[in-house]
Amino acid sequence: MAKPKIAIIFPEYNPDGHTHFPYWYKVFALASKKLDLFILFESGKKQAKIANAKSKIQNWQNKPINLLERLYYLVSLRLQGYKVFYVHYSLFGFLLARLVTWILGGKVYLWDCEYYSQKPSNVFLIWAIKTCDSLVTGHEKIAKQYRKILELKNKDIKIVPNWVEEKPETKKLQTNKLRNILFVHHLSPRKGSRLLPEIINKVLAQSKKTKFTIVGDGPDKAWLKQKLAPYIENGQVIIKGNLPRSQVNHEFEKADLLIMPSLSEGFPRVILEAQSFGLPYVAFDVGCVAEISPMAESKYIIDNKNIKLFYQKIINFLDNQKKETQKLEPILKKQSKQYSLKLAVKNFVNIFKD
Repeated sequence: MAKPKIAIIFPEYNPDGHTHFPYWYKVFALASKKLDLFILFESGKKQAKIANAKSKIQNWQNKPINLLERLYYLVSLRLQGYKVFYVHYSLFGFLLARLVTWILGGKVYLWDCEYYSQKPSNVFLIWAIKTCDSLVTGHEKIAKQYRKILELKNKDIKIVPNWVEEKPETKKLQTNKLRNILFVHHLSPRKGSRLLPEIINKVLAQSKKTKFTIVGDGPDKAWLKQKLAPYIENGQVIIKGNLPRSQVNHEFEKADLLIMPSLSEGFPRVILEAQSFGLPYVAFDVGCVAEISPMAESKYIIDNKNIKLFYQKIINFLDNQKKETQKLEPILKKQSKQYSLKLAVKNFVNIFKD
C-alpha cells in the first residue's frame, strides 16, 4: 500500500537552533516510515538531512523571489501527487498552499499553538485559521479556546501534543554552593522577561546563596543587562543568550529550579523539558501549563497577575529545597513519559488518516 503523500512547509532548517524547530525534525524522520514526506524549508544554513524523507531548502532569501520560488515548488509538488500540505506557522506559506489547492485541488493543514485570551489582532492569521481544512494544535484546551474566540464551531481541529525525549539518569552537577534558578525563554515582555528584575530583587534579598541563570535572547536582553547590572557584576545573575539545544540541556542539569513567568503561552515545551530532568518549576498558569503538570506541582503554578505570590513560592521552595526536590523529581520524570517522542510520531501520522 502506497504511503500518503504529505508536503510540509516549514520555516527553517537549523539542527543547532535554539527554537522548537529541531524537535520536529526527529518527528518528521520517524513519521516518514509511514508517510511519503517532502519537506520544503523556507530557509536554512545547512543542507537538510531528514532521515527517510525528501527535503529541500529554498535557494533565495530575497522575500519576493523566495515567495515565487516557494510557489514553484508547491505547484510542482501538487503535480507530483502531493494533495495535502501541512504548514507550520508560516502565513505566506499557507497563502501559497491555499492558492495552489484552490486551483489544483487538495487540502491545507495549518499548525498554530497559542492560547489566545482574546481575538488575535493579525487578520491574516484569523483568515488562515478559518480557511484551512484542518487546524493542528497542541492541546484540547487550546482547541476549545480557538473555537470560542474565533467561533469555529464546525472546524476540524486535530491535536498533536508537544513531546520531549527521555533523559538518561545522571547525577546532578554541583558546580558551587549557590542554588541555581534557571530561566529559559525568549527575552520579551510576553514571555515575562520584564518581570525578572522584580523577581530577582525579591528572591536575592531573602536567599543570599542563590544565583539566576538566564538563557535566551530577544528585545529585552539589553534592558535586562542594564537593570540587573549589579547582580551580573557580583555573579548572582548570568545572562547566556541563545544556546544550542545540547548546551541548554546542560543548563537544566545544573539547575535547582526553573521559573517561567510568561504572560502568554500555548503548550510550553520548556515545562516538558524541566519534567524530563525531574526539575521542579514555578510558573504562571498560562496556556495549558496546569493541564500538563502533575498535581504535586500545582502549588507552584500561579495566577499570572500575582507576581508577589510568584516570588514567594520561589523563596518557599528554596527554604524547603531538599524535601521538595526529593518529592517532585520522580513525579515529574514519570509525568514527562506521557509526552514521548514515540507518541508524538503516532499522533502526527494519525492526523492524516481521514
